[in-house]
Amino acid sequence: MFLAAFSIRKLIDSENLSDECLAYKVPAEKFRATGAKRPDSMNWHHFDEHFDTGAPVPCGLTTRDLCNLLIHSFQFLFVFSDEGAICGFMVSSDRLRAKWLHMVGLSEAIQWVRYVATDDIDYSEMRRTRKGDIKWIRSRRWEEAAREMYQYLGGGLLMGRRTRMNLSRMSQRQFAGGAEPHSRSTKNGGLGLAAGC
Repeated sequence: MFLAAFSIRKLIDSENLSDECLAYKVPAEKFRATGAKRPDSMNWHHFDEHFDTGAPVPCGLTTRDLCNLLIHSFQFLFVFSDEGAICGFMVSSDRLRAKWLHMVGLSEAIQWVRYVATDDIDYSEMRRTRKGDIKWIRSRRWEEAAREMYQYLGGGLLMGRRTRMNLSRMSQRQFAGGAEPHSRSTKNGGLGLAAGC
């Protein structure tokens, strides 16, 4: 999971993930700190003394949130089933270790990694700043880009799920405000991101 987090964080920083991938939320639970003890390097493994594990709060972690939690983790513990198999992990960040502990299921984490690994941008909008730098405005995952094109054409095309659409010829009114259409393909699946812990 740590290798996946570092790899995905690199894709985020290089703007090679779609908006949909960045907004993807991993189902999780978080536990509030009891305030009785502050986690440190000597007692970090006594998570049950630091957090109220009997009152989980459902939450969702975005792609960036989960990457940051893992990369900046202070506490990291595996969760085991009654049969002794790994079924998830608990993690707290170095900055928020006195507030929250998050728990993520293994199946949800693997599904997240697979979603990122299959992310492929078909359509992007960018704008040049006053300093001459390029700023990405929007990057669409190919599935969403194809669906948007289908709606734009009024449903006049029959498109399969894997249909690849080049949206660079869409009407210029779609790019109001100085945005420049740009089509690119990242093919992140070739990175071979780890899908397990």
